[in-house]
Amino acid sequence: MAAGPPGRLARVTASVLGPGDVVLLHDHAGRHFRVRLAAGASWTGHAGRIAHDDLLGRPEGTVVTTDAGRPLLALRPTFAERAEPRRRGPGVHPKDLAAMVLHADVSPGDVVVVASAGGDAVLALAALRAVGPAGRVVSYERREEAAPQAGAEPPANLDRRAGELAADIADRDVDRVLLDVPEPWLALPAAAAALRPGGALGAACANAPQVQRLCEELRSLGGFGLIRTLEVLERGWTVRDRSLRPAHRMVGHSNFLTFARRLPGAEGFEAENEGF
Repeated sequence: MAAGPPGRLARVTASVLGPGDVVLLHDHAGRHFRVRLAAGASWTGHAGRIAHDDLLGRPEGTVVTTDAGRPLLALRPTFAERAEPRRRGPGVHPKDLAAMVLHADVSPGDVVVVASAGGDAVLALAALRAVGPAGRVVSYERREEAAPQAGAEPPANLDRRAGELAADIADRDVDRVLLDVPEPWLALPAAAAALRPGGALGAACANAPQVQRLCEELRSLGGFGLIRTLEVLERGWTVRDRSLRPAHRMVGHSNFLTFARRLPGAEGFEAENEGF
C-alpha cells in the first residue's frame, strides 16, 4: 500500500466535512459503512440512499436521513477503525497495536524501526502517531505494494523502505524496534546492533511455537533482558437501560506480544518473575 498524503496519517481537526473526507455511516444496528465524500455523488445501501451533498459542509457527527427514512450518523473513522483488518493475513490487530506501543514505551521524539510483512503498514503508522513530529519512524516492508509509490508523499519523519529487515539496519542508537514478521528471530542480530542500551524490542507472533523460538533466540543471542510475553483479549459490554452484560462475542487471540530490553554487552538478565 502506498503511503498516503500527510492528512491521511494525521488527526483531522476540521470541524466540517469536505470533499475527499472518509466517513463512517453508522446505523442503529451497530453497522457502519465507509464512504469517501465527493460533490454530486451518492451512496446507496440497505438503509436507502443519501446524497454526499447532504453531508458536505456539515459538522462531523451530523445525522442524515436516507430516502427510506433511516437515520445514519456520519463520523470520521478513528485510527482503530482504520486499522481494523479487512481480510485474513499478516497484520497487527488494533487491540495489539495499542499494547505494542504502550509496552514498548514508544514516546514522542523516539526513533523507531518497524518491520512488517503486511501491506497496510498500520504498525508503522501507530508508531508514527506515538513519536510525534519530533520523532522518526523507519519502516521496512516486505511486500512490494507496501513500498512508497510515485506521487505519494509520506510525512517527512516516516521513511518507508521495501526489503528484508534481517539483513541489516543502517540506523544506530535507535530507541525502539517493532517486529511484525513471520520469523522475528531472524531480525534479532540486526535489531541488537541498531538498538541503544536501554532500548526496547517488541514483536508480534501468531502462535506459541513462534513465541518459544523467539524467546530462545533472544536468550541465546544475549544482550537482552526482562523478556516477557503477553496477549490481549478484548470484550465489549452492553450497557443500556437495565441491561448490563458482557457481549456474547469477544476479540480473543490475535497475536502473542513479546517485549525485551537491550542491555549493554553480551550478557542478558533474567528476572525470576517474567512479568517484572
